[in-house]
Amino acid sequence: MKKLFIAGIIIIFTTIMACSNNKTTVFQEENYFVSKSYSLDPKTEGIEGTVEILLDKDMKNLKGLDFSEHHCDATDPYDKYKEAYLIVRTKDGKITDKIVLNDPLRILERNTDMVKNGQPVYFCSCYVDAGNPYLCGIYTDLYYIKNGKLLLLKAKDKKTGKKDTIWLRHCRRIEYKLVNSPSEKSKEIWTVWCDVYRDSGQLITYSKYYFNGNEWIVKERYEENKFWDSINDSFPDDSYYK
Repeated sequence: MKKLFIAGIIIIFTTIMACSNNKTTVFQEENYFVSKSYSLDPKTEGIEGTVEILLDKDMKNLKGLDFSEHHCDATDPYDKYKEAYLIVRTKDGKITDKIVLNDPLRILERNTDMVKNGQPVYFCSCYVDAGNPYLCGIYTDLYYIKNGKLLLLKAKDKKTGKKDTIWLRHCRRIEYKLVNSPSEKSKEIWTVWCDVYRDSGQLITYSKYYFNGNEWIVKERYEENKFWDSINDSFPDDSYYK
């Protein structure tokens, strides 16, 4: 289980290294089983085949492969198993891309509504123990597939033009939700992050990710010296994302 203790930089560090540990494993497919598989759409993903999550074969008979047994600042119940892999496989069985996920347990879900008639987006989640009860929780990476390759979904900052990976978090200080866009042709991702570790005081960041017909854009607004907690507070009002 991940232990990232430096409070002042914990969000930045866990954003970059969201679901990682120090294990190294040589990939041998016979040591894994397919935990989840989705058929690919050749029209939008450029290949006929599947995307799959591979888990250690010794986990195959375990019941309840989810994050319910994970707790902050506790031993990872799956730590003794090999890391999971995310792979793309052609119809004839050839692996065209694979990513070691550095966690024994990963859960994969496909969303086909992020962009109407567009590429599906794959939500790949793990549990992160950040060594802080307010930051422990489920962290999710977003992938899409282009011509057999796995790519992280990125958004361009509306002000700066800089592109960064979209990371989703579900914990006490960070939360997100999906909403329909005004045109109903895509989904928007609304996130809230309460940073209490700044020297200059607390800061809440409200981020809206949306598809503009060509690419994903992120628009942000900020509130100084405000506080938000997912257990004690409701998700922010819609007006923060307009």
